[in-house]
Amino acid sequence: GPTNDGRMKPDLVAPGHAILSSGARPSQVNECEGPSGSFPSAGGSSTYGIAYMSGTSMATPVTTGNAALVRQYFMDGYYP
Repeated sequence: GPTNDGRMKPDLVAPGHAILSSGARPSQVNECEGPSGSFPSAGGSSTYGIAYMSGTSMATPVTTGNAALVRQYFMDGYYP
């Protein structure tokens, strides 16, 4: 939206709710490598160190990854 002096600023949004993520379990080896179908249902977690998480800690990596893709697009010369 516009700033107080009239400039336009970018507003970035990213999903940050119920993102499937790894949850390290230091006492276990290969804790995130469960069998096929071991992913938890929405809002749950599994015994394999995989859980649904929410918040800015989940939205920030999505935004960063997308920014890197946009930057690479321009660096490769694909722009008008």
